[in-house]
Amino acid sequence: MKIGRIVIAVIVVAAVAFTVYRFVGSKKVEVVTDTRPGVMTVEPERRNIVIYTEQIGTIAPTQSVSVFPKVGGEALSVNFNVGDNVNAGDVLATINSDALTALKIQMDAAKVTMNDTATALSRTQALADTGAVATQVLEQARSAATSAALNYEAAKSQYELQSSYTSIKAPISGVVETKGVKVHDMIAQGTAIATISGNSGMEVKFGATVDVQNHLKAGDQIKVLHNGTEYNGNITEISNALSSSTGLYDVKASLEGEALQSGMKVKITLLKNKADNVLTLPISAVMYSGNDAYIYLYREGKAVKKNINVGIYDSDYIEIKDGINTSDKVISTWSNELYDGAEVMLSEKEGTESGTADTANIEETESAGNK
Repeated sequence: MKIGRIVIAVIVVAAVAFTVYRFVGSKKVEVVTDTRPGVMTVEPERRNIVIYTEQIGTIAPTQSVSVFPKVGGEALSVNFNVGDNVNAGDVLATINSDALTALKIQMDAAKVTMNDTATALSRTQALADTGAVATQVLEQARSAATSAALNYEAAKSQYELQSSYTSIKAPISGVVETKGVKVHDMIAQGTAIATISGNSGMEVKFGATVDVQNHLKAGDQIKVLHNGTEYNGNITEISNALSSSTGLYDVKASLEGEALQSGMKVKITLLKNKADNVLTLPISAVMYSGNDAYIYLYREGKAVKKNINVGIYDSDYIEIKDGINTSDKVISTWSNELYDGAEVMLSEKEGTESGTADTANIEETESAGNK
């Protein structure tokens, strides 16, 4: 009897379990996933955008003078070599000039004439004192003597001036950079015999494009890099005309530091463009269709396409000239599901909309087996 009751109880439990499964267990929970793309937004901010560019420049002395003889002739002596330090007024070379010989002859002839007319005037004066000659003759003798004296002084001045030119002197103090003459060379008047770099420091010379030149001004600071060492400099001169040889605007800048030598090539970092206190967005938020820039605004759960006008940009931000204001929420994450009017949801990172609240809507549906 006891065993029979147990068997009956087991059968009852099994029947109940089957019934529960038949009417309850056959129902399931189906999760419907929200397919709206998640996006993040940013608000436009005002900031400065500064763009730098790099150029190659050449170190040169701030003051450099080429020395030219003022008369031509044979070099009798040469008193300098490349690398020598010279002082202003030092005699660099002497010249024997044929022109000087001719001037010496003219001066000597003028002196003879002056002496002769002076003697004639003395005799005429003595005769005039005795009444032997007319006053008119005396005046003529006096005029001839005066004219001869003036001619001599002119010839003498010209000779002395040209004679001084035969000693070629250093116009400034500095270091001799080039030498273009040897003893007994014939020197032409327009040929440089030396180049002297002054002791007033070094500068860097480089060429700038029109975009760079438009944003440079005297006093702007630059950075100069050579062999891993950085030097500071300041713009001193900006040409307003294009160089015929390079097609660029010539620029000069003074330098701090004595380690740089004439002729060295250096890398220069300088301002290329600048926009102060302008409205900006991260570059990742701006998209393009051809040359037209546009963004997507987040408005009430939708992406709204908006064309914008952009300006300069650096590695992180781009200038927005018009099309948005500081209160706009701009979608900063890209998705191929974005289009004008697309439904979107804010990412959980935004903190303004919960992803789990909208991504799942749970409802019970009856399985086909229950129909």
